[in-house]
Amino acid sequence: MSARVRRRPSPVRRPVRAGGSYRQMRAAVGLAILLLVFGFVWIINGSFTAGMVLGLGGTLTWGWALHFTNSALEVLPVFLAPFLRSLTVPRGIVVVIWVLSLPFGVFDVLSSAIGVRSWFLWTGAQGVIQHTQNTLLAEGIAFLPEPMIIWLFLALYTVLRSRP
Repeated sequence: MSARVRRRPSPVRRPVRAGGSYRQMRAAVGLAILLLVFGFVWIINGSFTAGMVLGLGGTLTWGWALHFTNSALEVLPVFLAPFLRSLTVPRGIVVVIWVLSLPFGVFDVLSSAIGVRSWFLWTGAQGVIQHTQNTLLAEGIAFLPEPMIIWLFLALYTVLRSRP
């Protein structure tokens, strides 16, 4: 039989970090970088929308106001979904919501497609292939940043509030 040896606690105390663990901070920095990337894409999308409104004879203020309206309409389902699950909504109301929001989404994608057109001439695509390429890129630029920014903020909040 071996005797148990009792270890004394180390006289050196390790400092407790107020900011959390290394993994927690690494995750927070990664989420913050992704927030910056999607925020930059959101601003680029806004500049495309404002530029198209300027091209149609509007003002820069109206262009950015339209961009904020588009963003609010795209993020609205994220906030409303938990509350609408328990309701039985008539189909007519859903159709009216789609009919009212569809022109904003179409204008958002169209302005982004026109905006990215000059950036991707290097691909050499022409005709239908060029328009398809620009539209697919515009879809990503127009609809991806808003929900990603919301979810990344929630994830960052969760990471920073968690205990290490």
